[in-house]
Amino acid sequence: MKIPGGPRGPERIRPGLERILAAFEGTGHPEHTFRTIHISGTNGKGSTACFTDAILRRILDEPVGLYTSPHLFFPEERIRVAGEKIPPDDFSRLTSRVSAVSRKVAATAGEPLSYFEEMTWIACEWFRLKRASLAVMETGLGGRWDATNLCIPVVSVITNIGMDHAEWLGRSLKRIAFEKAGILRENTPVILGRIAPSAMKVVLGVAQEKGCPVLEIDRDLRWDERPGGRISFHMPGISLVRMKIR
Repeated sequence: MKIPGGPRGPERIRPGLERILAAFEGTGHPEHTFRTIHISGTNGKGSTACFTDAILRRILDEPVGLYTSPHLFFPEERIRVAGEKIPPDDFSRLTSRVSAVSRKVAATAGEPLSYFEEMTWIACEWFRLKRASLAVMETGLGGRWDATNLCIPVVSVITNIGMDHAEWLGRSLKRIAFEKAGILRENTPVILGRIAPSAMKVVLGVAQEKGCPVLEIDRDLRWDERPGGRISFHMPGISLVRMKIR
């Protein structure tokens, strides 16, 4: 399968988690040292991730990680802890480390890590080094075979589902919904955005199979935009939360 490869250009890889799993296993499982809020969807993943990160940094007294993609100018933009980008020197050092890891993976799995898999390893290792206990992780492509899907979520989020990356995820909305619902974990809550009925049926089916408590936007959750860049967020049983997005 040929996929977008970031700065290296398109890459041809086999869908699967074998490569990134081998990388994590060979380096002490950095992805298990923190829990995640895992975000998938066709649109709005990045803004949802940044919004969530901003809230968590205000209410938690511990470092929070953030992993998004793609970057605008520099790859360091993808990886943040406590709102700060990974410093270039640290990024360079971890890039050298993951290159060595990738060569070992190629020797055992038959092919090296993809660019996104390398970036995911760097993010997880940086979060481990910075002792983040929670990280907001955005999927790169789909969900089921995404490198971020080896992290351990406390909640999963699917913003919406459209015909994105159909050449890789499937040429029907139902198939794409199944791929994105691949981030759901047994008995782990999932928050769903505004999703077309045919796709929602697929996601709810996966959620039911895995025993996931479901919260839906407009039914269980509601938010309103206020003057001055403020957001009012409403949830049953929880008092109103207001914050200003910086």
